[in-house]
Amino acid sequence: MMEYEEALSYLNSVVGENQKLSIETIARIVDCFPFNLKKINFLLNEKRNLLLLGSGGNEGFLRGLYHNFKKITGIENKKELIEIISNYIPSNSEILNFEIRDFLKTTTNSFDLIEINLYESFVSSTIPSLNENYLYTIEAFHEAYNKLSDNGIFAVTRWAVFPMKEAIKIFFTAIEMLERYEIDFNEKIAFIRSANTVTLCIAKSKINLKKVKDFCDKMGFDIIYCNGINNIKYFKQKENLEFIKSLLFDKTKRENFI
Repeated sequence: MMEYEEALSYLNSVVGENQKLSIETIARIVDCFPFNLKKINFLLNEKRNLLLLGSGGNEGFLRGLYHNFKKITGIENKKELIEIISNYIPSNSEILNFEIRDFLKTTTNSFDLIEINLYESFVSSTIPSLNENYLYTIEAFHEAYNKLSDNGIFAVTRWAVFPMKEAIKIFFTAIEMLERYEIDFNEKIAFIRSANTVTLCIAKSKINLKKVKDFCDKMGFDIIYCNGINNIKYFKQKENLEFIKSLLFDKTKRENFI
């Protein structure tokens, strides 16, 4: 499997300015990246609008195109990065220069999928940093949740770095957010692990447990949590599960953790 930088370099070498990519080319490139959108795609009833928060490289746009989203919007606060990748995004896409939370507070649009994909984690995947990032807070999660369509999904993907405290922290941040606004989290959350990443899905309506089980069995993923259950088959997670259980019903301990 190519590394992230190599795949991005490959993309830029095969795409000329204003030139369209073939689906075959997109498929080859998409296969170079983590399973994050594949983890989410099967849960979506509609795929009209995709919002990429912290778009980084343009692989998110390619994945959205490959999975048939009609409109793809990327939010990026680095003007230099926008200048580089704006020539290489699909024709149904746009990339906007905003601070992420400013965009969430001001946009009047709703989205079928809002995705934070390994944001600020390629370089520092082994450095605990969530406490310092304004995007992984209860307030930010609620702002994103409010911009979902009726059947939309808000998804956050992080590296599954041992002991996975950062990944578990986003799970409990989501629970705290839903409880604060008196929303039953059991029917709203799926927390899934692949070999290298974990993805948290927060649904505006309800998570389909059967779809989650069938998909994870097909892909060889573990269900860390979905509708009150876990289904661990592929990865050693005893310590993670014990830690999650210790916090799940202890609100004080949970608040101190996040």
